[in-house]
Amino acid sequence: MYINRGELKHRGSFRFRANYWHAVLVAFVYILLNGGAFAASRRYNTTTTTTDSSFSYNACYSLADDPTLQWFTGLAIGVILIAFAVGFAFAIFVINPINVGVDTFFLRNSSGEAEGFHLGDGFKYNYLNVVKTMFFMNLWILLWTLLFIVPGIIKSYSYRLVPYILAENPDIDTNEALRRSEQLMSGNKWETFIYDLSFIGWYILSIFTCGILSVFWVSPYKLSCDAELYRLLAGKSGEDYSFGVEGTGTGPSGYEESSYYAPGFGRNDSAATGEQASSSTPSTSSHSSETKSDGVVSEEDTIEYKPGE
Repeated sequence: MYINRGELKHRGSFRFRANYWHAVLVAFVYILLNGGAFAASRRYNTTTTTTDSSFSYNACYSLADDPTLQWFTGLAIGVILIAFAVGFAFAIFVINPINVGVDTFFLRNSSGEAEGFHLGDGFKYNYLNVVKTMFFMNLWILLWTLLFIVPGIIKSYSYRLVPYILAENPDIDTNEALRRSEQLMSGNKWETFIYDLSFIGWYILSIFTCGILSVFWVSPYKLSCDAELYRLLAGKSGEDYSFGVEGTGTGPSGYEESSYYAPGFGRNDSAATGEQASSSTPSTSSHSSETKSDGVVSEEDTIEYKPGE
């Protein structure tokens, strides 16, 4: 499917600016949790590297049999393992459900339904299923990443939509959520990758502003656009979208949305024509065999004609 990046960004920007401060605060929590975990990991790696260098520098001293050193080494290893276990558990039981809540907010906001922050939605609705599904999603991505990185990146794109699927339906089976995401992303991973790359200019500007631009614009803007991307790929991009499993209904909207399915956008024009024809079909079928006043048989008549009738 061709993804009209300009249209996505236009819609995402509109929805983000319509609920600016809520979007900024939700995105800030997202940055704080996910970015903070990454920074802590970097600090740990730096510390271990420095320590190894120190031991290498003093390698001429043979202290392997020193009981005091052994005790401190064991203590350090124990602290690191405990910290790793706590951080791992925190990511599984806290960060992942909050991430689902973040996507819930931006998905609701895309239809004007967001009231409040929704950060706790991942805890309120079938919490254990949310935890389990997000855990297996991350596990499979990790295992595929062990195969020379690239397969892990591909798998992460395959499972990209899982949090949104959980946001709309927290009761969905884990395997079904993963399968559904893979199905929606099938044939769309490369276009989504190009879509992600189109934000690189904003990320560079964020670096020059020490992350301030990221907090107040780039992150909430990107998350808003990501919600629009999910709606597009899930076939829920209509103006009447409302949050939920079905994804249709009467959703408040102050924005007259242009159709994602304009000619050339990725939908078969003949399919769109067929829908228009079906929606405009008269309630009675008694005139289906009639011809137009100019004597030309209509398209509907041709389709409905059956030999022998």
